[in-house]
Amino acid sequence: QEGQGDVIIQQFTSLLSLEGRGEQFRSFQPFKQRVAVFLHLTLSPSYMDLLRFCQSVLLLSRGQDTVERGFSINKEVETCNLLGESLEALRLICDNVSCCGVLKVPLTKDLLASVASARSQYRLYLEQERKKRESDAQTQKRKAAEDELQELKQQRKVLDEVCAILENDANK
Repeated sequence: QEGQGDVIIQQFTSLLSLEGRGEQFRSFQPFKQRVAVFLHLTLSPSYMDLLRFCQSVLLLSRGQDTVERGFSINKEVETCNLLGESLEALRLICDNVSCCGVLKVPLTKDLLASVASARSQYRLYLEQERKKRESDAQTQKRKAAEDELQELKQQRKVLDEVCAILENDANK
């Protein structure tokens, strides 16, 4: 681990001197090919330490969606369409399958029961979300009605005061 920085520098220097001036680098078009994919194709055969370093650096970028898309299996941004719980579950499943292999995932009774009840759990979740939205809408309506009532009470108070002043002026 200590000399890994030196190895990365050596690999980078070698890459620049041997392949950096080649057609592959000159013809790279970032709008047609992702940087992460390009680096993987270029660095993976002989510059593995440099590749890992580049992946780490790219993960530190401000917006991770392009980097995640470049390193993901299906090249899609997952976070745009998934909630936190779904994303965590998806990553856990993908990690488990890629680690053990598709054919070595144990099909336990708990797993099969969970899969069988997944749709009903999702429907229950959607129903809870719908009720929550309805409750929020009712709360907003009630708050708006209360605000309007307060405004009307304030207007009535002002009108009563004006009426009282006008009556006093009329009686004089």
